[in-house]
Amino acid sequence: MDVNVHRSLYELEPRHLFKMAARINKKRSFLFVSNVLGKHLAVEPRIPVFASALLASAFYQARTGENASFERSVAAALKSKRTEELQEAESALSKEKLTLPEDCLFIGFAETATALGHAVFEQFTNGHYVHTTREKVQGTAEVLEFKEEHSHATDQLCFIEKELFRKHEHVVLVDDEITTGKTALNIIREIHQQFPQKEYTILSLLDWRHEGNKQAFQELEQQLNTTIHTIALLEGEIEVTGSNQNQQESVKEKRNVQDVHIHTHNMSIYFEHTRYKSTNQLPYLKGTGRFGLSSTGQSEVEFACKRAGQELAQNRRGKKTLVLGTGEFMYMPMKVAANMGDGVLYHSTTRSPIYPIQKDEYAIHTRIEFPSPHGEEVQNYLYNVGEYDEIFVMLEQKADHERIQSLLDQLAGYTTHLHLVWMSQREETTNEA
Repeated sequence: MDVNVHRSLYELEPRHLFKMAARINKKRSFLFVSNVLGKHLAVEPRIPVFASALLASAFYQARTGENASFERSVAAALKSKRTEELQEAESALSKEKLTLPEDCLFIGFAETATALGHAVFEQFTNGHYVHTTREKVQGTAEVLEFKEEHSHATDQLCFIEKELFRKHEHVVLVDDEITTGKTALNIIREIHQQFPQKEYTILSLLDWRHEGNKQAFQELEQQLNTTIHTIALLEGEIEVTGSNQNQQESVKEKRNVQDVHIHTHNMSIYFEHTRYKSTNQLPYLKGTGRFGLSSTGQSEVEFACKRAGQELAQNRRGKKTLVLGTGEFMYMPMKVAANMGDGVLYHSTTRSPIYPIQKDEYAIHTRIEFPSPHGEEVQNYLYNVGEYDEIFVMLEQKADHERIQSLLDQLAGYTTHLHLVWMSQREETTNEA
């Protein structure tokens, strides 16, 4: 694959944002494996927030003509990832929230951009956030249903009060990358059919649309009599050559299961949950944004994540710790991890199947597979797990033990302490299991 960069914000380079991998998908044979999302690769938990803050700053500048004061320090931290610059950027972000000329509705795309969209939204004082979902929710009807055509799981749903679409004239769509832009166009058509006369902005880390794709955006603008803006940290074009038909996966790594101690932690005292339930009849959390979140509600989420992180920090058993989000449940685990002290890395399980290959320049080296812990009959994956003193597995809902046994058995090859953390069950906390 050839990558040609035409425009970059904050002097970012491709190596700062992604690596490449081969995807097990007939519709799209490649994947940009992000260095800053905390999805497929482990990152320092503040890094995804910094990437989101730069997108928020670029959007703020486009709407107001003013620059956020945190821009330079956050960009420097994202590029260097050095401890002192991470701390400086964190301090700068804590001192400034941005106010837009109008309230905006931010929408993050599942699965990969749920935390990215949420962390963009958190930089503003005025707005609402919702993320799309592939999960089947009981107790509510979807407002939007659209297709993500290139994905291995194409159906996307959006659950939010219709009044919030009517209230906001500006909708901001947040995704990790745009290749053709079809997903964004699909949701814009769906929104416009029900709630017309909107203005749209699409924020993404990467934008690889060619001229034909961009023309499709202009045609839709004319067709709907609306305006569609696009902002990306990195813009360019890609040329794909060859295919993955003869791609050989690396031999799965066999690891000896260690004598592992399993600890369980119930954090539901800090988090509110909704009346909506998943297929396993357990409630969803209120603060994820799956059903809509205001800026006021966001302040409560950040406070709850800070308290949960501080409590879990007291239960750490070593200096090198991994915190795992699960599926669409990414933002809260990331924020909790950021409050658990030094030596913590974060990433998430995923539905996305990727070829693991043992090459230095290739992004994905190892893979483990297991059923979804959330009650759905969906295969999940986890990539590039390294050696840790302990691993915290963050669950939105308390999972059935049989369902998560496969994940736990495999993680037992990478650590001697496993922590299961759930956030939506009001039960007596158990410290040891």
